[in-house]
Amino acid sequence: MNLPDWLNRPYARSRVLRPAKPLQNADMEKRLGKYEGWIIFVLSLLLNLILAYFLNFVWHIGNGDGLSRTANAYYVLYSREPHLAAIGFVWPPLPSLLQLPLIPITKALGWLTFTGGILSSVFGALSLVMMNRLLANLKFPPGIRWVFIAFLQFHPDTWYLFASGMAEPIFLFLVITILVGMNLMPDSLRSWVIVGCCLALAFLVRYESLGIIVAVGVAVIVHMWASERNWRSKSEGWLLAILMPPAYIIALWLFFNWTLLGDPFYFYRSFYSLANASDIAKVVGIGHPMYLAWGNIAIAIKDGMVRSIQQFPAYPVLIVFSFISILIHKSRRGFGLFIVMVSVTAFTVLQVYLGTLANWLRYWFYAAPFSLVLAGLINENMQRKWRVPLYALLIVSFIVATPLSLYAMRDARVGGDEQRLSALILDPQVEPSLRDKDWYWIDLNDAPIVAKVVDQYSQKGLVMVDSSSSFSVIMDAQAPQRLFITNDSGFDQALAHPQGVVSYILLLDPTVQLSAINVAYPTLFDDGASWATLAWDSGPQTIEHWRIYAVKK
Repeated sequence: MNLPDWLNRPYARSRVLRPAKPLQNADMEKRLGKYEGWIIFVLSLLLNLILAYFLNFVWHIGNGDGLSRTANAYYVLYSREPHLAAIGFVWPPLPSLLQLPLIPITKALGWLTFTGGILSSVFGALSLVMMNRLLANLKFPPGIRWVFIAFLQFHPDTWYLFASGMAEPIFLFLVITILVGMNLMPDSLRSWVIVGCCLALAFLVRYESLGIIVAVGVAVIVHMWASERNWRSKSEGWLLAILMPPAYIIALWLFFNWTLLGDPFYFYRSFYSLANASDIAKVVGIGHPMYLAWGNIAIAIKDGMVRSIQQFPAYPVLIVFSFISILIHKSRRGFGLFIVMVSVTAFTVLQVYLGTLANWLRYWFYAAPFSLVLAGLINENMQRKWRVPLYALLIVSFIVATPLSLYAMRDARVGGDEQRLSALILDPQVEPSLRDKDWYWIDLNDAPIVAKVVDQYSQKGLVMVDSSSSFSVIMDAQAPQRLFITNDSGFDQALAHPQGVVSYILLLDPTVQLSAINVAYPTLFDDGASWATLAWDSGPQTIEHWRIYAVKK
């Protein structure tokens, strides 16, 4: 695939940059076959879409976080008040924005839940294309490089995330592109632009990008420190070129949070924020698997290393040896790549320490792709006779990582989609017994039933629905324009004074998941209110308990 070729075009006449090295770039192009990128992209995309099909239409395995991103895109086009701000201001918006062109097509086909799978499949394939290019830059031979790309594709958690509709494949693609760009600096002016733009886009995908932004800034300073007479002025130019795009995007995100929702840090401090999620240690308390790591940096690091080893056993070893190799060869460029990768793991460990990270195994899936890059930093400066043991270490680690990752996914403390997928592979007879503990499965079962009832009541008046707990109901409703949802303007005012604004309120049992409605009216679900009477109770029709209250006029 020739998409990443812009990263290698030299800009030889710049006064700021040293002249490009055309021989080096030409040599790298020789290492890459003419259609190599396209072959990798097509094969990976096909494999991802096949798995996505089985996950979505056959096994009904998925993740609520991924589906909620589809829902945010859905509100922009199909709601009582279609507008771009309906995409929400808690989750970074890019994964939802990218689904906007697909939503009308998948909605017409009845494949709404498949939308995210299409997007993640594309970016999973693009991630492998960029990884192949980066490994070529790091002097991996073609045959070895293709073997590692294949291993990465079939790594259990990687392949699952490529097909599951999650944001991780988009983030991985951007991180690897950043690494490719940094590896080419300062020979290509375009690499500066690409790194800066990818940093900005990465913030719109996952907040872990904050660690990467800091790491890139440090890498630039280290790369330029006392390297030539006017290194300070050149460093300023580099930092401005690279850090201005993410700084601008972060400022816009804070500005929109402030102007539209009254708090520049709404995405972090609101009821719906990640810091108040129902599956993190600081909310769950002592029953959370990572509770002991909350406020204890040593245990947080240990938990991070255990999770990383479950994803790729050689990851900690490669961190140590690549750092030693960088020091021995005094590779400033290698240090830049190293610190970016370590910053992702460090930021995730920080979240564990702060008690704001759920126990999902997928948060540590970067260990496998990053291990290949760390091995590349060792490989490019290693004598040929030592390369075979390095390649053997990687191959053995990938082989061992498959059962390790699958058994880690079986952990009941992980639960949900990861546990069901692992059970389906390792012990298919057990998988049906796990469904009633999987929120995604429950949601797929309940949403059509509840949506049908909601459609009936919405014919008589607006129905208030909390989109954080009922987004699948909203997407299943035939008339979403008759629903007053959390993403509509004026929702907080309507919640404070629902009489005269809405006719009905849909509620999910607060012991299952809290919503803003439950918080505002904590006794409403069980006892009703003087201004609201019970209109419908789901009873045994649904797995979870749902109710609709009629609001008195």
